[in-house]
Amino acid sequence: MNQIKSFPFAKIFVVVALLVAVIFIAQKYFKNSDDFAKPIENLNTDQNEKIKSNINTFMESQVSENDLRKENYYCSNFLYGYEDKYAYAWVYCSVFEIKNDNVLEEGYSFSIPTRLEYKQPNFQVIHSEQPGDGNLYDSTLRQLFPKKFYDKGHLPNDEVTKLDLEVRNKVTAVIQIKAKYPELKDYPSDKLPPRSIVIEQEQNNLYVAFVQNGSGRPILGARCFLIKSDNTIVGNGNFTSNNDNGLNFSAKECNSY
Repeated sequence: MNQIKSFPFAKIFVVVALLVAVIFIAQKYFKNSDDFAKPIENLNTDQNEKIKSNINTFMESQVSENDLRKENYYCSNFLYGYEDKYAYAWVYCSVFEIKNDNVLEEGYSFSIPTRLEYKQPNFQVIHSEQPGDGNLYDSTLRQLFPKKFYDKGHLPNDEVTKLDLEVRNKVTAVIQIKAKYPELKDYPSDKLPPRSIVIEQEQNNLYVAFVQNGSGRPILGARCFLIKSDNTIVGNGNFTSNNDNGLNFSAKECNSY
């Protein structure tokens, strides 16, 4: 009769323990970078786009007229998520100099996770905070970001590259519109009456609004354009202020809200 050979329990335990350790190490060190890059929880696409647009507009407004970076300074962001008062995003801002033949040369830029405070009901961003430098970075990021967002507080290089491309596309779109409509060459400006540029991206299209601001009324008027994926410039309407003026402006809708 054949004898069944027994396998000692201790050896089974060692093998299982080794397998568990290997799986743990693989999950920790070979985690798919896409796990870091996915926005979480908030699935209202239209609302997400509005928040992202408001973040960009706010970050771009933080450069004063006396700062040489004002010209061709734009931002893009990767939205992780938001709560009742704060939004959490990776913000990328850069300024470009225009060289001969409209070649863009990147100058000052920054790329960093940011907590942004906003007001309801239109998600108007009113304040931003970013982690400290050096040894303070991790501890201050933990203070700014709840754990569910802190755990996502890393953006892979390919996602940062996408943000950089979005900013480059914005600069190129503004250059093209100003070349076709020279009367818009003084946008943006903090000189009275102030003028600003609002840009929204939708897939491969860019909506660009040249906005005339005022002190009594937040928005006096605007000229809006659509830059298609083939670089065709299309008029997207004109806006004239009314008593129901909002504080924010949608370049896509060519209207305040």
